Amino acid sequence: MIQGLGRRRIQKQIEDLNTNDKIALGIPSYSDCPDCGYDEKSASGKNISCLTCDGTGRVTVWARAYLNGRVSWTDVGRSRFGGTVGTEELGDATFETRLVHKELLEDIRDGENAYIEIDNRRLRIMSVDANRVEGKTTVVVRCELIRND
Repeated sequence: MIQGLGRRRIQKQIEDLNTNDKIALGIPSYSDCPDCGYDEKSASGKNISCLTCDGTGRVTVWARAYLNGRVSWTDVGRSRFGGTVGTEELGDATFETRLVHKELLEDIRDGENAYIEIDNRRLRIMSVDANRVEGKTTVVVRCELIRND
């Protein structure tokens, strides 16, 4: 999280972050528990005291993928995309990447527990939009910081 250092220092920190970054994608998939299995009738594990799945009957397997994009971290009071957006908070981000990633990013936006990670910060995708400028179409993704408090 950006430290409370005063407006000029915070602005400098954010400007330093507005670069072409490696963006990590955390994509969960679910499978039946290998120890107790999944009971479809009860929609839970066959053994509710199973230590592997905590009785849910499902285990999560995480896949990691990476893509590159131009990241812009939100700064207080700075206009974004034609106006000040009131729902953005300090630390939220917008990034732009290739159009080929649009479907994957929409799946992450719609997926339960899926996230992206930039500079060791976990973010939730709020919107995925195609953007065409000077004959080139890219994807603009708006994200919010996942807060642990």
